[in-house]
Amino acid sequence: MTVANQSDQVWPAAAWNASGPVVNLAYHWRALDDSVLVNDGLRTPLPFDLGPERSVAFRASVALPETPGRYLLEFDLVQEGVGWFAAHGSPSARIVVEVSR
Repeated sequence: MTVANQSDQVWPAAAWNASGPVVNLAYHWRALDDSVLVNDGLRTPLPFDLGPERSVAFRASVALPETPGRYLLEFDLVQEGVGWFAAHGSPSARIVVEVSR
């Protein structure tokens, strides 16, 4: 996953610090009709504080749904204790995933 900070603020990668609450990559599992099945997926921390106009590529942690089928996996950033970035106008990334067992 690659994320880019297009804001004018540093996104802190360490737990609550002088820069503010931590920013993590997380996800939502959705049904194909867009209904939410899992709202708070596993968190993947940023590898370092991400400054304005910087980007970073890293691997995301994901737990698969128990039931086989087709799902939407929506990746989003979350500032813990503040909110999801998509709720404030930032784009999220969605992909269709086929889960089999």
